[in-house]
Amino acid sequence: ANRHLEECPAHLRHWEWHYLNRLCPAELISFKRDSRPVRTLGFDPEGQFIVSVGMNGLVTAWDISAKRERMRFAPVLTEILCAALSEDGVQLATHGLGGRISLYGLQAEQTPSRWISVSDKAGLKPGVSDAINCLAFSRDARLIASGGNTGRVTIWRTVSGEKVREFKPSGE
Repeated sequence: ANRHLEECPAHLRHWEWHYLNRLCPAELISFKRDSRPVRTLGFDPEGQFIVSVGMNGLVTAWDISAKRERMRFAPVLTEILCAALSEDGVQLATHGLGGRISLYGLQAEQTPSRWISVSDKAGLKPGVSDAINCLAFSRDARLIASGGNTGRVTIWRTVSGEKVREFKPSGE
């Protein structure tokens, strides 16, 4: 679209041309990474970098203005099922096939700073699995919520790993 707008002669560039020109971004940014699916993305609060978490466990922080990789590490050995970035861009939570929520600080490459042990089968009828498939931080990042296949939502303290509350579906 940008190429077509630039081909338009200057004497034909009226309000319509200027309107379309504002709608078209001058430059799109693409970051090359491995071909595995991305599970989650998140911007830091200042919009200076974006963090991607691949299904294979690879965490990459991209510097938007420099258009390059800022940091990369593989936090877990198992496939990541879901991930969440805290609103302040400082913490990352992942849940994989290992049966726990892992919490990381994003200031430097590091191993998990804490784990929250979770059981996908706690309190469920035999044969029922409640695999965690979504995570979300509270605004202040003191709590993290996990949601599963059966509709359960559990809230955990990020510092202690203590279960704060669990919401069960009405039929359970």
